[in-house]
Amino acid sequence: MSNNWSKIAVASGVAAATACLFYYIFKGDDEEGDEFESYKHGYDSSTNKVDQMSRSAVLDLLNKISASQDATKNLMLSLIDDLLNDKCKDTLLDVYERALPLIPADPLETLGMTIFDLDHIVERYQHDPLVRESIIKIMNIPDSQDDNVNISVEEILDVHEFMFTQLEALVKTYKNLPNKESLDKKCITVTLQSIVSAKVEKKFGYNTASIDKAVLKNHEELSMNTQFARLTMQMQSEMSEITGIYT
Repeated sequence: MSNNWSKIAVASGVAAATACLFYYIFKGDDEEGDEFESYKHGYDSSTNKVDQMSRSAVLDLLNKISASQDATKNLMLSLIDDLLNDKCKDTLLDVYERALPLIPADPLETLGMTIFDLDHIVERYQHDPLVRESIIKIMNIPDSQDDNVNISVEEILDVHEFMFTQLEALVKTYKNLPNKESLDKKCITVTLQSIVSAKVEKKFGYNTASIDKAVLKNHEELSMNTQFARLTMQMQSEMSEITGIYT
């Protein structure tokens, strides 16, 4: 499977790390993946803990990551609902403070590991059926056909232009906060995604799931669209200002 899928995954709101996992699982044997060279620099620096993990420990970790993602997704849906119904101000710190007590623990952080270690795990076990199944579960890719909402490519581009402008403004606000270094990066990321998603739904009437499905449904056309590629890179760059992960 082409690594174009990884680009679509990033564009549809999936974390950069997950896109790289997707690449490792589905890349062809003849694919060099030059665009991942900068990411591999971090991968090469992964800790020795990965090599010491048993297969059962790897599967347990992946299950915990999946559970953490589900909890995070439910939290975001709750935050978006609160924002849409004016139960919470749509300012960065207001949403952050609302989300912080509910942010699930990061299974990787608990073990003193990073996403680069996770990539190492995926490459090591990429031919293991159970590990592949667990990774695909983590990807949580929506069924592009399971939606009654028909969103055109033009609308997808309009939505992503709006998403970028909103994200850019929020990241600028974050960078100007005097206490930004003390803020939880995962919570800030969830906060940004929730605020942007709520703003998109208010303006266009489309929720996050419908947009993600539309992106996947039109992935072939979007993969050749320079505007979409630019927006994807710009949004990745903005999120990198928060996460410190550059792809």
